[in-house]
Amino acid sequence: MKVVIVGCTHAGTAAVEQILAHHPDAEVTVYERDNNISFLSCGIALYLDQRVKRLEDMFYATADDLRKLGATVKLRHDA
Repeated sequence: MKVVIVGCTHAGTAAVEQILAHHPDAEVTVYERDNNISFLSCGIALYLDQRVKRLEDMFYATADDLRKLGATVKLRHDA
């Protein structure tokens, strides 16, 4: 099975993790426009309410984390 994921904020990161957990032989390729992944966009309200001090704290995984799971990750790509 081949899977392409376009956009890798929280939902894309979770999709990669779930697909590879249930289908470890799947070929998963991720295309992300930015140079990072796993941004918790739902955390913006926490940041604006000053419960979270740094936007950098809204990232919980790296592209290398997904690569270690077996995904191919292409950062700075438009789809």
